[in-house]
Amino acid sequence: MNKSILASLLGLAFSSNAFAAEDRILDDVVITASRINQSHASIIGDVTVIDREAIERVGAGSIVDLLKYQAGVQINSSGGAGTDSDIYLRGTNADHIVVLVDGLRINSATKGTTALQHIPLAQIEKIEILRGPASSLYGADAIGGVIQIFTKKGASDKPLIHAALGLASYDTRTAEAGFSAATGDTHYGINVNKLVSDGYSAIRFLPTNTRSISWDRDGYRNLGVSAFIDHTFSLGQALKLQYFGSKGNSDSDINSRTDFAAFTKSSIESYALTSTNQLTDFWRSTLKLGKGMDDYDYHESASSVSLYTTEQNQYTWQNDLSLPVGTLALAYDRLEQQVSSSVNYTVKMRDNNAYLASYVADADQHSVQASLRLDSNSQYGKHTTGGIGYGYHLSPLWRAS
Repeated sequence: MNKSILASLLGLAFSSNAFAAEDRILDDVVITASRINQSHASIIGDVTVIDREAIERVGAGSIVDLLKYQAGVQINSSGGAGTDSDIYLRGTNADHIVVLVDGLRINSATKGTTALQHIPLAQIEKIEILRGPASSLYGADAIGGVIQIFTKKGASDKPLIHAALGLASYDTRTAEAGFSAATGDTHYGINVNKLVSDGYSAIRFLPTNTRSISWDRDGYRNLGVSAFIDHTFSLGQALKLQYFGSKGNSDSDINSRTDFAAFTKSSIESYALTSTNQLTDFWRSTLKLGKGMDDYDYHESASSVSLYTTEQNQYTWQNDLSLPVGTLALAYDRLEQQVSSSVNYTVKMRDNNAYLASYVADADQHSVQASLRLDSNSQYGKHTTGGIGYGYHLSPLWRAS
């Protein structure tokens, strides 16, 4: 409770635009901060953008390793590659973060967290990290912030092909390949990656006082796929179909009493159909119909298996209105969650209807952001959240917010 209060306190922050090149992308368009397209320089919230160039420059082995380098982000991992990893933003709980992949939730409704460890870096084009309370934009679980991941999309109409192979310690092998192209007004592409690692024992640093466990190497295997197809019917009228999927198998240490090597099979998946329509000069409509899935199977022994599956149907209709001063977004979000598990939960289904208004404006040295959201949840009832931010440019390089 104290963490939630502290995360919601209004403070005075000074920010500088004169950062090193790897810490800023001033010309990039950011959407996570307000759900409205903004230039990085005009954002009031604390946002970090990690583009593909920065990902390759860091040389991280996984998205978990990449996020360790970011300010205000803490990681708690239970072992090597593919093991459960909890992400903490500004000291809030692991289930106080909303993680989106191309605008869709793929989290587990039972754990309240997202299996980030199974999202391959090879599939990622950009990551936006919004630190601080964002429940007035994304719902009750965005107390600590939002991490939005964008999968690779070809930025050129010319055919682009890429492929790579890699070798690393612990007998780790990686391979990835993909292409993107355009035919007339249709743009499409696909990316595939594979990772295999023999890993190391998760208990190798513990004292040798537990004889029931064998210090075998805990391997990990991952297969990831993302694909998209966009078609532009006319200026401002487009339809897009997207898919992302990742499957990971993680080994655990062998129990010498049963001679069984426990293992976990996990998969995350999302797909969506999006219609973008410029209805008038000042009115832009975006309708997204999508589905996110999280499947977790833990095989503790030959006869003991724990199963947890979450399916989430997601519907969003957002209308961006360009006003004489600023932009107003009016949105309706519907989330339908269903859980199937080896555990007999009392509540296995719930839905949430949300109505949102978000406004951003820049006038001379002043920047304003405001948002208001009403959530009606079938399990928890109705709740309203709001947020407001103000920034003043003290100079071209400094702003107080």
